[in-house]
Amino acid sequence: MTAPGPRLAIRADAGNRIGTGHIMRCLAIAQEWIDRGGGVIFLCAAIPDALATKVRETGAEVSIISEEAEATAETCRNLRVHVLLVDSYTVEDAWWAALPGDAPFLTAAINDFREPMHTGADLRISPRVSAIPGEPHSGSDYFLIRSEILREDCSTTPPANAARVLLVLGGADPDNIGPGVLRELLAASEEAIIRVIVGPAATNLNDFLLISTEEKRVQIVQSPPSMREHFLWADTAVVSPSTTAFEVLHHGLPTGLVVIAVNQVEVGAELVSGGLALQLADRRESAAPLDSHALRSLFHDGNARKELADRASAFVDGKGAGRVCDALGLPRVTYHPVTEEDTDLTWRWANDPGSRAASFSSEKIPIETHRDWLAGRIRSGAPTWIAKDGMGIPLAFVRFDSGEEDAWVISLNLAPESRGKGLSPLIVAGAVSEMRRLRPDTVIDAWIRRENIASQRCFTRAGFRDTNGAQADGRLLFTNRP
Repeated sequence: MTAPGPRLAIRADAGNRIGTGHIMRCLAIAQEWIDRGGGVIFLCAAIPDALATKVRETGAEVSIISEEAEATAETCRNLRVHVLLVDSYTVEDAWWAALPGDAPFLTAAINDFREPMHTGADLRISPRVSAIPGEPHSGSDYFLIRSEILREDCSTTPPANAARVLLVLGGADPDNIGPGVLRELLAASEEAIIRVIVGPAATNLNDFLLISTEEKRVQIVQSPPSMREHFLWADTAVVSPSTTAFEVLHHGLPTGLVVIAVNQVEVGAELVSGGLALQLADRRESAAPLDSHALRSLFHDGNARKELADRASAFVDGKGAGRVCDALGLPRVTYHPVTEEDTDLTWRWANDPGSRAASFSSEKIPIETHRDWLAGRIRSGAPTWIAKDGMGIPLAFVRFDSGEEDAWVISLNLAPESRGKGLSPLIVAGAVSEMRRLRPDTVIDAWIRRENIASQRCFTRAGFRDTNGAQADGRLLFTNRP
């Protein structure tokens, strides 16, 4: 992983019995993390080849490891991971207890239930219809929608009658419930076209294909590279209350639910009680027919369909992955010209013990000296910026000074509260990009103390190389060329 930002490891699995939802929703987090400049690796005990390929296409890596906590911890240490995120129903308290107490990474977990799982994690993310009291990162704000299926607007005007129905019962459908549901949907409407998505871990493709030879209104699609075109095609959805349910709600589709696994019961009940979807059946243990009243409403009641669509599109805004990345410590960094209002802040940062220890001069800087110096920089127009996160909270002070042979020399002072999170290389790389927008062809240098290994590692990850240009005073020259 060569990304300059902090590294995220995602511990999740997929297969015929457990489905693909854990991986698919974590892909939304991975996409956002990578887009912000971080690196991602999925640690899997099991994953279908087709799904592993999809993960790698996002820019993330996949590593097959054993289920033991010790193997996960060792891998995270070796890769210098900053955050370990777990999304699994099989990881229990004993697994968390087996993680080393001195692990140099933040631990987090995705929790679906009101009674929290993964209590051993440092923090939990709970994408749910209703927030869990006492859990700060829970509720509908954290629903995870992958970037390639984000809607373009919020307009939702479904036709009065269902004409194009999307059927998706997860990525596996291990008990082969889908074909029976398909036959009932065909009987509920004589005109509707029904498109079936067969997931990468499913084994019932031939059963669906047999039905499609009997009924021309059936379309079968296996493991599509993106669901976006199918969400845009459909005007109605029948899904299990899993990851796909929140995706179709995001697109404002009137939705009916078919429960096929125990972990879907609570999710489905909350969607129904919130007026976001209709319950059609619980097929975990019974083959009872779909609820005929709910099905008629879903397919043929224009007012009910409009109300479902309006509630759904307003409920899932598609920004959950960004909120998760914020919670896990990877902000979207922006750069702002320094002003005189930043004088006290930058002076405190400059005199922080960590800053003085890393500087070429350990002497404390008087406020008057700093004020005059900063005012002079502002007047000169020399590139001098405050890096901030998405909430406007300052993260670092970055400046460029004219150096030798038309090069510019970068200096970074990270806010004390931002240290230890793997942000320094990301901020340096972003500042270099900002500088190159002003001066595309400039060479950018960094002078680093020989004993400051952390800074050397930071600038290397940010795209600088050691020129072996050591000076008598112990400084090393690192350079970034366009």
